[in-house]
This record gives sequence, structure tokens and C-alpha cells, in this order.
Amino acid sequence: GFRASGLQGDGRDFVADSLRGLAIILVVVGHVIAGFNNSRLAFSGSALINGYIYSFHMPLMFMISGYVDGMKENSSGTLWQIKKSVVGIYLPCLYFSFLIWFPKFLWSALGINNAEGFNLASVNDLLRIPFYGFDLYWFLCALFFVKLLHILTEHFIPNWKLRALFWACAFVLYEACTCVPLFCRYGLYFFIGYTVMQKKLITQDNHPGTLWGMLLFFAGMIIFSASYFYGLENVFTRTGAALCTSLALFVIFYAWDIRGKFLAFCGACSMVIYVLHNPVTASLRLIFRRLWLSSSVNPALLFVICCVMGVLVPLCVIMLYKKVNCLRWIEYIFYPGKLIFRK
Repeated sequence: GFRASGLQGDGRDFVADSLRGLAIILVVVGHVIAGFNNSRLAFSGSALINGYIYSFHMPLMFMISGYVDGMKENSSGTLWQIKKSVVGIYLPCLYFSFLIWFPKFLWSALGINNAEGFNLASVNDLLRIPFYGFDLYWFLCALFFVKLLHILTEHFIPNWKLRALFWACAFVLYEACTCVPLFCRYGLYFFIGYTVMQKKLITQDNHPGTLWGMLLFFAGMIIFSASYFYGLENVFTRTGAALCTSLALFVIFYAWDIRGKFLAFCGACSMVIYVLHNPVTASLRLIFRRLWLSSSVNPALLFVICCVMGVLVPLCVIMLYKKVNCLRWIEYIFYPGKLIFRK
């Protein structure tokens, strides 16, 4: 299952997969809390937990993507890399976005009672899908455009410092102008992750050590606390908390050589978890409400159940199509590149 990430080689791959596994679990937890809040099932401490997770989990995902990209030897041509990104990232973004847009548009058009607080859809959302994705699939759309710009800048701007300046300028532009697309912000985190790997700044054999990891982690928590409790939320605290916490996790995972089988499996199959966890957990919330459990059971317990099922159900789907040959085609829904580029 570990090779499902597409990486080859030494144990550093498993550590990166474990870190990605933690990141995708945090994504599930964050989305479940957001769903509970929208459906008025919030529990004590949910706002604090959600605020902390959202302070770094998406920058961490982009940094991991950049880091993993830095592991690969991009000896293939620029057009080939672009083609692989279109097939492997942009194509799933489009069809999963359309797939989730349609029922939400019908829900809105028919005026069905939205007691769960779902984000509904409009025609304008449909037109935005090619550029922004829809709902949670904004991540795949942003990642594709980040990858596209990364490939092009590597080809046309060989100087590393100029590329760093390019991504820094894109980040500042996003923070200064509301009309700038979201990927301009996250491209900087992708580039940082890519640089960390290319420069061998954090690897199993070369890392700052546990002490630096813990210091960075506490710095991230302090910056987040200043933002959350004292109203100091701005571009500096957002960026500081995200960078410190994300880099701390990189340092700690490599310093402690964390390569847990469960985390690595989650990381290697993060795409399936990312796609399936939302319909699973949203369906569970509907079931809880229909069975009146939302009013008779502690919401914190229902939250834990949703988080566990949001991870385990996708993993069961993965193990099912890996074990049953006639269901093998399901894998290509999530990873179309494996079908198109298979030898």
C-alpha cells in the first residue's frame, strides 16, 4: 500500500507519506467540525480546535506536495510534466467538482429545507469551476495551477532566487488584492516545501533536530494564540503560524523517523480519503438527525464517530478494490493517470 504514493526508493518516502497521512486526517477533522458548526451541532472547544487546525493544515498540505515533488527526478520534458498534472490533478478536480455541484444546485433550485447548513450551489459556481474548483475541491484546482506555474518557472527561470522572488511577489499580491486567485497564496508554501527537499534542509539524514522542531512548534502555537485570543489576526500572524507549525512537523517527523504504517497508508491514499470523507460524514450527520441522535447524544461523541468513519470508510474502499479484481477500475476514478499512463 505504501507504493501507492508513486514514490520510489528509500525510507524518507515513508516519513513523507506519514506526514501527509497526518495532514489528511487533520483535513477530515477540520471539515467535520465545520460541518457540525453549520448544522448547529457545535460542541465545547470545537471553535478553538477548528481555528488551530485551519491555521496551518492547508499550508502544510501544499508544503508536503512541494516536498514530494522535490523528491522526484523531473527528467521528463516540460510538456510531459504539464500533461501529467492535467490528468492527475486537474481532471479529477473538474469531474468531482461537477459531481458535487449538481445535487447542491438541485437542492438550492428546489428550495429543499437545508437544516444541515450545506453550502449550496448556483450557476455562477458552475462557471467558476474550471478556474477555482467547487467546494472542497478548490484544493485540487489550486494545486494544479501551482504545479503548472512551478513547472513553467523552472523551465523559464532557472535561477532559484528569481523563482523565490516570483512566488513571494505572488503571495504579496494575493494578500493585497482580493481579485488575485487563491493559488497565488499557496504557491509560496509549495515552493518552500520543494526547496526544503531540493536543498536537503530536512531529510532523515539531515535535519535541525528535535529541539528546533519543538521550538518551532511552540512558536506556531504562540502566534496562533495571539491571533485567536487577542485579536491579532493579520497576514503576519497567519503566515507565521502556518510556517512555524508546518516546518515544525517536518522537523519532528524526520528527527523522530516517524513512519507509522497507518499514517503512511493514509498518506499514500490521501486522494481517496480527500474525495470520500465529505459525503461519508455529511451522510452520517443526516442519519444522526433522522434518528434524533443529535439531540440525545453528546455532539462530541458524534463528532468522533464522524471523524473515524470519514477516514476508515475510504480506506475500506481502497482495500476492497485492491483485493477484488473486478472492482479494480474504481482506482482509476481517483487516479486517472494510472490508467492513461500505464505501460
